[in-house]
Amino acid sequence: MLPSDMVVEQMKLCDRAVRELCRLTLRYKQLFDEKKREELLIDFSDMEHFALNILIDHETGKPTPVALEYRDFFKEVLIDEYQDSNNVQELILMAVSGIEAGTSERFMVGDVKQSIYRFRHANPSIFISKIKNAAKDENSEVIYLNKNYRSTKNVAETISRS
Repeated sequence: MLPSDMVVEQMKLCDRAVRELCRLTLRYKQLFDEKKREELLIDFSDMEHFALNILIDHETGKPTPVALEYRDFFKEVLIDEYQDSNNVQELILMAVSGIEAGTSERFMVGDVKQSIYRFRHANPSIFISKIKNAAKDENSEVIYLNKNYRSTKNVAETISRS
């Protein structure tokens, strides 16, 4: 481990390069976003963030009137492959379904072992924390489907004859 004064000196040496790298990165993003707008294109991340901007007031962190309208409209929110949700998607879900008991019901299905969307910033720990918190919440229930009913003898025999 390096002494703190040496770490500070090394950080000072890197300061200019890191600042320039940050400036270049921000400029690249600006030019890339402009090009996408010219071509009328958006990517997956853009879609998520546009939705988030519509649903969350970034100054207050509170749901917008649009999000509250969706909360009134949706009584149930069903989410499949929840293990592949990311933090932005979780904020979107919270905005439209609420986090207080009684605002709407959330039904989440997933298998952490099958999380495959790391490139989209999937965060399986969100699902894991929901499972842990549900165990402590009398209004929540966790149902483990640890049997594979698609592979029962009757199903397997029927499929093999097809």
